[in-house]
Amino acid sequence: MRAKIEYTKGYRWPDSRVVFISNAEATESGLRRVKVECDCGTIFLAYTSSLQKGSAKSCGCLAKELSSERLTKRLTKHGMCNHWAYSRWEGMIQRCESMNHKSFKCYERKQIGICFSWRSNFANFAKWLEEQGMTALSDFEIHRKDSSEGYYPDNCVCLTKTEHRDIEHARMKNLRAERKELWLLKGEKR
Repeated sequence: MRAKIEYTKGYRWPDSRVVFISNAEATESGLRRVKVECDCGTIFLAYTSSLQKGSAKSCGCLAKELSSERLTKRLTKHGMCNHWAYSRWEGMIQRCESMNHKSFKCYERKQIGICFSWRSNFANFAKWLEEQGMTALSDFEIHRKDSSEGYYPDNCVCLTKTEHRDIEHARMKNLRAERKELWLLKGEKR
C-alpha cells in the first residue's frame, strides 16, 4: 500500500492550473479527494489520483480554452472572412464546386473552374478586385469574357449589374438565333 502523500496549502500540481487548499472527505469507495482552487478562481473537489496522473489540470476552463483555440484555428484559414469581397469569392466557389448550388450543373457541364491562385488564396482574389477599382461600396458583377472558360484574371472583368445583364441578354439572344439557324438547316420545325 502506498504511503499517503500530504499536501501543504498552496501546493501546485505540475502542469496544472490547480492549487491545494485542504483535504476533503474520501468517497465511500475510499478514493481520496482534496479541495482545490483553479487559477480562474473556481473552487472544487478533485481526486488526488487524477491530479497526480495529470488527467485533471483545471476546473474545466483549460479544456474549454483549448477547444475554442482548436476550433478557431480550424475554421480560420486566412482571417479574412469578414472582408467585403469574401462573399463574392465564396459564391464563385459554390457555383463551380457545390452540388447544392442552383447553377452547379451548368458550370459542371461547361467544366468551369477557378484558377489555382484565386481558389487557394482569397487574398489573391481580393487583391485582383481592388486592382480593378472595386471597393465595399461598388455594385458589380464578375463577368467572364469567354463564358466557356473559367474564372481567372485574364478572363474576368468587373461590370456594373446593368452592363452584365445587357451582355448576358445579348449572348442569350445570339445563342437562340444560332440554335434556330441550326434547326432550319436540319429541316426541323420549332
